[in-house]
Amino acid sequence: MPSFAFQSKTYEVDDWGFLVRTQDWDEGFARGMASELGITGGLTYEHWGVIAYIRSRHAKTGECPPVYEAARHCHFKLHELKRLFPTGYLRGACKLAGLTFMEEQVHSSWLPAARFLSI
Repeated sequence: MPSFAFQSKTYEVDDWGFLVRTQDWDEGFARGMASELGITGGLTYEHWGVIAYIRSRHAKTGECPPVYEAARHCHFKLHELKRLFPTGYLRGACKLAGLTFMEEQVHSSWLPAARFLSI
């Protein structure tokens, strides 16, 4: 299994660099992964606001909030999110928040069971 190391801590990631276990997330993962995603100069207050919202929403509902909801909640337009997360919402913001883009893992609570049978 691939791994990602930052400041003497190693995180288990999948082939795309997403955390394998959401519960392994910490701020160090986000800080270290940011430069891998083209975010130079470190994470700003704006970045952390989006990351915190994504994590909070996921903790409450088990779902990753849609990009439009995150933008609205954090008072950003979509192009502003793109500026903050150059690799995009799912492969940028959600990755830094410790979630995966694999909808079967992130949105499993509302996907029909038949979807899982075909995997």
